[in-house]
Amino acid sequence: MNPINIEQLKKDSRLNQMDPDRLSLLLDFANELAGTPDNRKLSCFLSISKRAAAQNVQFSPAEQDLLLSVLTEGMSPEEKQKAEMIRNLAARMPRGKQ
Repeated sequence: MNPINIEQLKKDSRLNQMDPDRLSLLLDFANELAGTPDNRKLSCFLSISKRAAAQNVQFSPAEQDLLLSVLTEGMSPEEKQKAEMIRNLAARMPRGKQ
């Protein structure tokens, strides 16, 4: 798997329309994923999703698709499928207090 290139991520034009606070959170998450061993990345995705929910951060469906696309660019098709499965499971989890 190719590591996440944080500097390249910051320049990704697909992220230009994202809310600055959400973008900052995304970059924090990307930094965390970049330092995570490959065999732990999928559990890291789940942990990140839980923390975002606990902070009442909600990404729109379009933002979720974009985030998953950007963060899984270097992954194999099998890894991308697992990440999508985790995303779907995380979406079913109860949200933080509103």
